[in-house]
Amino acid sequence: MQQPKSLASNSIKVFISTVSSSIFNFFRIIVIAKFLGPTAYGFWNLLLVIYSYGNYSHLGLLDGMNKKMPYLNGRNELAASDQVKNVSFWLVMIISTTVAVILALGVLIWGERLSPDFSLAFMLVGVLIVITQIYVTLTSLLRTDKRFGVLSWAVIIVNISSFIFIFYFLSLKNSLTLAVTGLILANALASVYIIIKAKYRFPLVWRWPVAKELFRVGLPLILIQAIYGVYISIDRWMIAGYLDSTSLGLYGLGATISTFMFGAFSVLAYTIYPYLLEKFGQKDDITAAKALLLKANYSLALIMSMLFPIILISLPLMLRYILPEYIQALNVIFTLILSVYFIALMSINGNYLISINKQRIMLGAQIVMVLFSFGACLLALRLDLGIIGIAAATLISYSIYSTLIIFFSLKFLFSSGQTAVKHILRLYSPYMVSILFTAFLMRGVVLTHNLFADIKTTLINILIFGVWGVVLLILLHKTINLRQVVKNLLPHKS
Repeated sequence: MQQPKSLASNSIKVFISTVSSSIFNFFRIIVIAKFLGPTAYGFWNLLLVIYSYGNYSHLGLLDGMNKKMPYLNGRNELAASDQVKNVSFWLVMIISTTVAVILALGVLIWGERLSPDFSLAFMLVGVLIVITQIYVTLTSLLRTDKRFGVLSWAVIIVNISSFIFIFYFLSLKNSLTLAVTGLILANALASVYIIIKAKYRFPLVWRWPVAKELFRVGLPLILIQAIYGVYISIDRWMIAGYLDSTSLGLYGLGATISTFMFGAFSVLAYTIYPYLLEKFGQKDDITAAKALLLKANYSLALIMSMLFPIILISLPLMLRYILPEYIQALNVIFTLILSVYFIALMSINGNYLISINKQRIMLGAQIVMVLFSFGACLLALRLDLGIIGIAAATLISYSIYSTLIIFFSLKFLFSSGQTAVKHILRLYSPYMVSILFTAFLMRGVVLTHNLFADIKTTLINILIFGVWGVVLLILLHKTINLRQVVKNLLPHKS
């Protein structure tokens, strides 16, 4: 009976560490955008897209590990689970290193038309992929072992140190290479911390049957992730292909901010994943995690409905006085932030479908939505709607995809499509009210270029929204009992 309290506490603990340390992540985004400028920032976004593709280089091994270990733990097969851990680690090391070498060779052979800085940065992305794969493997193990305290500190270390490294390097020279180097050092530092603190050891072992099973389980999952990676980058590739690098840089700031927010608000999805797998592993019952999934859905929906409007209200002030050269992309950034709500909820329900072996549904939905997103972005370009048209097409696409995944997830829980629709309406309602209220508050707001007057206007709007925020907070308390969560977070006397 303690598991729901423990889960809520662990989720909030990781969420707090992610959001608090992500303040540095947010300023890292600002620092990179400020130092590089819109044009170079466009090339930075292309490097990030390539880097995101490289994170699928494990070919499903990590997905197989993430799924098999909690499942085996749920069946108390601990020796088999440990074998999975060791085989996964060394195979991931070998594969990611091979990818890094291929990237370096590709630049050396075909990169003569690239600038020296971009060429070297491209090669270093390969090193970053290797280090990141180690970090992701270690953090996955922490989630599986439910060592959320260590995980929280690792998140803090990687976000704060990456900001410090990148700020220092870019203050010396505006260079894509130095920015990538900062990310490499931050991920390496966090990985060393985890290994020391968690005392993980990885004996060099080889078990082909274990590796074969991991590939069998993981390949369909990495295929889903790879297609999803293509899906969420279609907008930037379309801009890169049809518009100029400055447009890509302006749009890229919105894409980076939305990715950063997704990382913070999808923490709950990754926190509950091992719990979902263990519950399914205990009884092979697809409805065993019903209460857990519903509570996670509603909690995240209410948290985002409270916080997103505050971000939207504050954004014009921050852009005007910190990144004025990006103020023309304000509506684009607004639109992309709105889309985060949908993909964050999708991540929870997608993990549930994976935990009950229904990942084919996600794969089919993704293929359809890749085609839809490509067509919608192309239509926006043909209508000469520019980057705001691309952003609107992306928002529509994400909302449809999320709704499909949530619908199928809830349909399996309740064996009723009608009940699933009712729960989706309950999920979306507070967010719709929050966004409409925010739009009402911000109608006609014009920044005066007087800093104190603009801060006053922003704070007044936040305080007015706070009236509805209190209602949402009460609903959240009824969902997860905030008093008990806070009590569990506080250190207990021995």
